[in-house]
Amino acid sequence: MSDLPAAAPPATPAGQTAAALAAAALALSAAACGNGGNPEPAPAAAPVLTSSDPAPPAEPDGFAGFDSLTSGGLHSCVLRPDRGVACWGNNSLGQSEPPDGTFTEAAAGTLHSCGIRTDGSIACWGTNWDEQSEPPEGSYQAVSAGADHTCALDSSGAAVCWGSSYGQTEAPAGSFAALAAGGQHSCALHQDGSIVCWGENQHGQADPPAGRYTALSAGYFHTCAINDQDRITCWGKNEDGQAEAPEEPFTAVSAGGAHTCALRPDRTAACWGENQAGQADPPAGRYTALSAGYFHTCAINDEGRINCWGYHWEGQLDAPAE
Repeated sequence: MSDLPAAAPPATPAGQTAAALAAAALALSAAACGNGGNPEPAPAAAPVLTSSDPAPPAEPDGFAGFDSLTSGGLHSCVLRPDRGVACWGNNSLGQSEPPDGTFTEAAAGTLHSCGIRTDGSIACWGTNWDEQSEPPEGSYQAVSAGADHTCALDSSGAAVCWGSSYGQTEAPAGSFAALAAGGQHSCALHQDGSIVCWGENQHGQADPPAGRYTALSAGYFHTCAINDQDRITCWGKNEDGQAEAPEEPFTAVSAGGAHTCALRPDRTAACWGENQAGQADPPAGRYTALSAGYFHTCAINDEGRINCWGYHWEGQLDAPAE
């Protein structure tokens, strides 16, 4: 059995589920002080690096399509065609209430969310009890929200992290091409394609194998990356099979709570790992991006619209139509 909290049945009242999630996160923060620095955090965000292939044309009806899809604990966010952020699902601490304005990227964590504004600054919303929603000033090119911390790449490619820290905010020096914030660990992709990770490592989630990679994603207790042969390598916890990627080419990967999803070159989706809520059962279709949350997964289809699957008790499958 996974040590993730047991899934609530679909009939669970939304308020009770939201309260339980918030209480669990608070308890984890307190437990960390007396657990040798090895807490088991609330579910992490699932940062996604999508294929660099060009997206298909917009729908004939003129809908421009969504962009920068990101799934967190029990909520998801996306960029609308007008570059505003839309979020749905659990909103117990305001994590699904984005501020007004235009953005270039969004990132959903467990109980907070962040986005990069068009001027390069970062705005965050939701819980802030570990200061994970207090980004430093500066100009940024990428952001990733974890369980209770956030990391970003500034305009020079340097990694900057803030929030709760059991080592996951102590980013190494260097210039990076991408980064991913997980449960209580973080990873980044060097310009030469190698990966470095830092933070909690009780399941080996911060021990990347040697090699050259083109994309990475940090989940709750595991991490996955696409190597230079277009194959996925995962490391860390594997109790539910979340680190057992199929032996076939992929163009994008997203590590969630205890499951992982990826896009094939033909843009169909594959998922593996825990599936008690159906979060690893992608519907047929072709997709341009996807993001794995805790007990749900969402993807942008080739018409620019969003499909979500998995548990729905907090409205995490109620994606906006446009």
